[in-house]
Amino acid sequence: MALLLQADIDELHKLADALSGAASNITTINAAAAAKAIAYALPGSGLDAICTQAGQNIDGAYQRVAGKLTAVSGAVNTAAQQYVESDTDFATALRKFDIDPIEGK
Repeated sequence: MALLLQADIDELHKLADALSGAASNITTINAAAAAKAIAYALPGSGLDAICTQAGQNIDGAYQRVAGKLTAVSGAVNTAAQQYVESDTDFATALRKFDIDPIEGK
């Protein structure tokens, strides 16, 4: 039963790093620039303004996704730290009882 509650701190940090990396990659996407290039290819068609607006909307959505990934990454790192601190505090509290474990158990 205890193994079900065991947190793998290293894996939590790996998850947080992966989320943070994904957020960084997303922020480098520039849909507005790509849409602007399309808009320049369609002058006077009425689609130029639509392409520009679509690019801005897509960039905004990407930035919101990156922000959420960054927030989750921070929360996972905080949780990992809290697990470590709780485990340390619990171990310290148990040591106050000065109980020797029974061999083999």
